[in-house]
Amino acid sequence: MKKMIILLGLAASSSLAAPLDLPTAISRVVSNHPALSVAEAEILATQAEALQAGLWLNPVLGAEAENVFGSGGFSGGDSAEYTFMLSQTFELGGKRSKRKKAALLRGEVAQWNLDGRRLALERVTIRAFYTALAAESRLALAARQVEIAQRVVKKAEQRVTAGRAHRLEISRANLELADAELEVQNMVLALDAAKTMLAALWGGSAVEVTALEGHLEQIVAPDSAAELMARLDRHPALLRAETRIRQRQAEAIAADAERIPSIDLGAGFRLLEESDDQAFVFGLSVPLTFGNRNQGNREAARIRTLQAEDERMAVRLELQQTLLDKSREVQTAYAQISSLQEKQLPTAKKAYAEATDGYEKGLFSSLDLLDALRGLFGQEIRYVNALLAYHQARAELESLVGAGTITNEEFKIKTTGEE
Repeated sequence: MKKMIILLGLAASSSLAAPLDLPTAISRVVSNHPALSVAEAEILATQAEALQAGLWLNPVLGAEAENVFGSGGFSGGDSAEYTFMLSQTFELGGKRSKRKKAALLRGEVAQWNLDGRRLALERVTIRAFYTALAAESRLALAARQVEIAQRVVKKAEQRVTAGRAHRLEISRANLELADAELEVQNMVLALDAAKTMLAALWGGSAVEVTALEGHLEQIVAPDSAAELMARLDRHPALLRAETRIRQRQAEAIAADAERIPSIDLGAGFRLLEESDDQAFVFGLSVPLTFGNRNQGNREAARIRTLQAEDERMAVRLELQQTLLDKSREVQTAYAQISSLQEKQLPTAKKAYAEATDGYEKGLFSSLDLLDALRGLFGQEIRYVNALLAYHQARAELESLVGAGTITNEEFKIKTTGEE
């Protein structure tokens, strides 16, 4: 009993600190999770690659010495000829701009990767937050059950003292109280584990998660699968796949441009030591593309473009299937919540109220009252579990339709329906 009171005290002390709401939890995760830092670094890297792809090729400065250190009249340097040239490669066919476009599209792909990771982290955070919120609700229900069981024990002792009941009634009441206290201990441990999992998402510990501020019971009717399917195009994975197609197409165009040879132009001057004369020198060179027309890279780029199109179809099919599954989960959870609210919970509450009234009047035994209490507790736990299933499945759905970061105001609207 003393241990249970200590555990309850630890749980209650958390309410002294500022409560943690869902937007704050998401903000902590998004601000601290290393996966986003990795994705952001990739964006910076692709931006650097795009910068490099758009740069001109460097000019080449060359120098040559002819007719030196030979034999006879060329034994020294008196007959030497020195040539100094500056040459530049000019890429034809728009190679530079096409390379840069492909590199920029790689940056867009990296951006969609970042958005996808952020959305996934938000989804995981929402699920973890509601798991902890549900654990708090279960603990509150278990604590209330202990309080009621304690009153039943006292009442049973009074009834036995007055000769209105057998001592077996006290034993049964004490057994029920012990079970309720054990349930509280289990709920405290479950809540601590849920808070630990939530805080771990931003690299923190359970001590950082004090009281939770949320709206477990405030739900809205789910959208139909058809309505959700119309919003599927917003998902970062699908947008990334579509951008990947454009990137592959740009790479194919850049590879095709490589079949056009570049030209090297050079200009310089020559010093002739023997006559002490000078002359200008000009040069032009063009590769002869008899065998290598970059056909291998062009074919590979074409195949990768087709591959990207197939990838987009695969991503869409997978998202559609997942959306249908999660939509069914939300619909099922919502129907279960509605049924519990309209039927099971009112019936269990009425049965408990009647049992309490009858027990006070001496019409029922403590066993009847405890049976009614267990029935009510079981329905209330089912209700919390259904609410948790609803919010977790809804988090998956919001992620599938590309919902962004939830702000405090947006969270209020989503959970309460207020405008």
